[in-house]
Amino acid sequence: MLKQSFLTNILIIWFLLALLNDLNGLGQVDGNSVLHLVNGTLGQSLMLSLHLPWADPSIVTWDFRNSSTGSKIQVCMKVQNSPTDCNNELGQRINLNLTDYSLEIQTLMKSDQGFYEVNARSGQKVYEKIIELRVYERVSNLSIQIKDVSSNGICNVSLSCSVENNSNLKYSWWRGSEVVTTSGSHSVTDNGTTLEVSLDRHKAKAVYNCMVKNPVSEETGSIDLAGPCNITEKDHKLQNKTQLHIGIAVAVITISIVILIATLFVWRKKHSKPNEAPNIEGTSEPAQYAIITRTSNTRVQSQGHLCQLDASERQQSRGVQLTTIYDEIKFNPDVSTPMMTVQKGQEASANA
Repeated sequence: MLKQSFLTNILIIWFLLALLNDLNGLGQVDGNSVLHLVNGTLGQSLMLSLHLPWADPSIVTWDFRNSSTGSKIQVCMKVQNSPTDCNNELGQRINLNLTDYSLEIQTLMKSDQGFYEVNARSGQKVYEKIIELRVYERVSNLSIQIKDVSSNGICNVSLSCSVENNSNLKYSWWRGSEVVTTSGSHSVTDNGTTLEVSLDRHKAKAVYNCMVKNPVSEETGSIDLAGPCNITEKDHKLQNKTQLHIGIAVAVITISIVILIATLFVWRKKHSKPNEAPNIEGTSEPAQYAIITRTSNTRVQSQGHLCQLDASERQQSRGVQLTTIYDEIKFNPDVSTPMMTVQKGQEASANA
């Protein structure tokens, strides 16, 4: 009894594996059957590549099995030294490349979606390959709509993203370079098509992007919530104006300080004492004068020199270097000087 139950279980498992193998379109011939997935774009051409292990097969056959109905038809067949035979039902859209026996399908249609099985033989060798072709429309006419807006200091917005076709689409939301997920002030629902946003008025990033893609294409749309959320827009303008006013005030204050310093410098230079002559040696000393003495028998002498005053004591007491001034005197015998008048008076008194 136990042995019979065990055999029954083995048969059931074997039957399920065989059924699963058939559903996936997998056949085993000499262990060479392989399944590949290829994505095609509606309305475009596609090449189903084939890499045979031999250069010259004796026969190559392409068959097509519809994934919806399960019906199977022969697409093309090529026998060695014979012309290519392709199904007339597919018209001129099917072409067998005789270089590598790849199958080209032009102007893809939804009905072309399914399993393409190729069988090639060379003597006793057999090669099989199964390709699953999936045909997709390009993502087009993306639009983002605002479903609801409410504001009580924080802008609450509900966004809906949609496209014209609806075939194996994947939705994602972005703000700048960051992907938006359900966390904090964001909530993504309805398989990614809807985004709930609670936007703080102080948030600078108010532009949201919706990306929709399928295996053959993608498209992105954007929306700026600065318009729907009036509070956010006003706050941004107020913040920009405040920053502008601060910048202008700082510039005015700086220019005023520079002008004040320049004005004080000019006023001080203009009202400095004129008799305070600058001394290149770093000190200033009033001019010193000397008395010129001359005897009466020195009229022939044409020049005189100022005597240097000995002011060493004064220099030591003040710690100031004395400046000696020299001058050259021209003697004119025809002009009486006060000193000569004094000397003549003295001589007359002595003679009397």
